[in-house]
Amino acid sequence: MPPTAVNERRLGERCNGRNILITGASYGIGESLAYMLAGTGATLLLVARTEEKLLQVQGEVARRGGTAHIFPTDLSKSEEVAVLTEKLLQLPGGIHIVVSNAGRSIRRSLYDSLNRHHDLTRTMAVNYFGPTQLILALIPSIEKNRGHIINISAVNVLLAPAPYWAAYQASKAAFDNWFRCAVPELNAG
Repeated sequence: MPPTAVNERRLGERCNGRNILITGASYGIGESLAYMLAGTGATLLLVARTEEKLLQVQGEVARRGGTAHIFPTDLSKSEEVAVLTEKLLQLPGGIHIVVSNAGRSIRRSLYDSLNRHHDLTRTMAVNYFGPTQLILALIPSIEKNRGHIINISAVNVLLAPAPYWAAYQASKAAFDNWFRCAVPELNAG
């Protein structure tokens, strides 16, 4: 893997004074991104299901000199996404950047799923329906701020379908394709 480096000065210039929403902010990529952005002068808006873990991330962001607000939300529940969007749209300055990172992974054979249709509906809810509901509601604020939407996807959307991953690959591919279709419309606006 080639070495990577972040130009912290440029990152700070681009993020300072902006409201940056990160879904899936309590673990993995979302958590790491929150720590990376802590010293940029951005206000981080952290979304995940687990309030306790979000509080830990918020504390670490503060320890690193940043500001973060937490929004415990289960993106698989449409009602919770609606409440979240209302709160976000009331924030001073609106939304500048959305990092759509939340996801639910599942590896299960087709035969182990015969009586588990909820595996499909839950995975689609977190990986497709929740993010699209959230982004659709935030588009006017993002456009007003000439902001950005960043999709953290999965490499499997570029790969051939794999056994045991049907629910996960389908859900990630659904959002990825939705987003690819939306981008030209958003860029034309």
